Amino acid sequence: MRRPRSLTAVPAATFFKSELLYALRIIDRGHISPDKMLGSWAGATGQLQFMPSTFYSYAVDYNGDGRIDIWNNLEDILASAANYLSRSGWVRDQPWGWEVRLPKDFDRTLAGLDNRKSIEEWEKTGSASPSRGKREEQLRLAWFNRSA
Repeated sequence: MRRPRSLTAVPAATFFKSELLYALRIIDRGHISPDKMLGSWAGATGQLQFMPSTFYSYAVDYNGDGRIDIWNNLEDILASAANYLSRSGWVRDQPWGWEVRLPKDFDRTLAGLDNRKSIEEWEKTGSASPSRGKREEQLRLAWFNRSA
């Protein structure tokens, strides 16, 4: 008896087939040779781990050599990362986070991605943010258990 196909198998197959075609185009256009096109098991490639379709949307030939080399050329890598961030809505000079030092008696039930408090509220818990530059309305505090 045949097993039914997963409902998610078709969209995934379509997605990865498309990514394969983009990857072949990257090779065909001379951006990288097949033996040097290293990446992850899922298809992300280069120092930035761009999917091949992301490569075509955001990668940049910054040094003007006619090739986009996100594997070895630092200029292309950094310019591509900047282009990706810029076109994805990154706001210049807006911090993405701050170092937070927790007191030894910190109530760990307060930690989590969904627990939002103002900076002043976090400071009242004894949490310190010595590296914070300008104040923001909200600070999201996440606790990562490093012993796991």
